Amino acid sequence: MSLDLCVTQGLLYAENDTLFESTGMNGASSVRKVTLQTGKVKAIQRMPYSDFGEGLTLLGDRLIQVTWRQSTGYIYDRHNLSKFEKFRHDMPDGWGLATDGKILYGSDGSSTLYQIDPQTMKGFVI
Repeated sequence: MSLDLCVTQGLLYAENDTLFESTGMNGASSVRKVTLQTGKVKAIQRMPYSDFGEGLTLLGDRLIQVTWRQSTGYIYDRHNLSKFEKFRHDMPDGWGLATDGKILYGSDGSSTLYQIDPQTMKGFVI
């Protein structure tokens, strides 16, 4: 399946005209580092076939992404998109992910929000 068929699920702007994009499509999800001006993909990390990429946020040098129904997520190096680790999260469905620079906030697509500790990746309903 072509990565061009993926749907943007998470998008954020970083300095130096760089976009980070989380794409979701069964069997073809990825995280991409894209040049804003040209749309050229500078780096890509494909996800396992069974994972559906969703929310994405940047905390320091770490890109943090959640998956839709797998209750898992990934932490990547922002410079080259190499994977640091896989983690489990407490949301039934991972949808949105944001940060205030210290704490992560997640959404499961409902009115429920989760506060997530970025060191342990443990969360609770707020």
